[in-house]
Amino acid sequence: MQVGLGLGETTFMTPFWVPDLDDSLHYFGAAQGEHLPDRLKILIWNVYKGKKGSAWKTDFLNLTQDCDIVLMQEAMLDETMPGLWKEDLKHYQWKMATSFIYRSSSHRTGVATGAKFTSKDTKVFRGFDREIFVWTPKVTISSLYQSADLDYSLLVINTHALLVTTTKAFIRYIDGILSTISHHKGPLIFAGDFNTWHSGRWIALLHLLKSYDLEHVVIPNDERKLKLDHVFVRGLDVVTAKVWNTIYSSDHSPLELQVQLKK
Repeated sequence: MQVGLGLGETTFMTPFWVPDLDDSLHYFGAAQGEHLPDRLKILIWNVYKGKKGSAWKTDFLNLTQDCDIVLMQEAMLDETMPGLWKEDLKHYQWKMATSFIYRSSSHRTGVATGAKFTSKDTKVFRGFDREIFVWTPKVTISSLYQSADLDYSLLVINTHALLVTTTKAFIRYIDGILSTISHHKGPLIFAGDFNTWHSGRWIALLHLLKSYDLEHVVIPNDERKLKLDHVFVRGLDVVTAKVWNTIYSSDHSPLELQVQLKK
């Protein structure tokens, strides 16, 4: 199932085009499990479209070795990433939601979620607002995973928020995502690149997410000068959280999280 506010072609020629939501979602690989384990290891990373080549590929494979869920922003359907998903990490179910497609190469970029277990439900959200000047949209993908005893489901939301826009448009985008999942009462992870580059955005984001009982995960020894990527949780115990400050194959540092599902 896909939901959102889709926008098609613009009225003037741009270096990209935006597909309909029906053509936004692509799957790769096949998960080996059906149900969640009690403890999860999660990687969150804006991968900078894999621009740093072999260095990024090596880091990505090392970081994902024992992860249960991987949330990527600025993922690419190009000559590299789909190969990793279909070969090296084919034991994950990968889903990529397209933000836009480059005209010159036909490569898609957006957010991608990989998991070692199959999701029950997937939704894609795209808001009305776009980036100022470049006119590109952003997308978010949500995935629902079932516990082994069927008592609850974990909702995982992988987002990339608008960067160059007003705070009002930024909050409208986040609020639109949350309104599509407001019915979910169980455990929840909301993570990704929130582009919180100034205090006004950050304060407004915290205020909005507090109304959904989402708690910001404070990461110790966080050396990032500009904190754009975040994790918010509900109904989960955070066991460990870290920033990979020594990874330089993207312009964002990877975040790693271990959580315990509350019974």
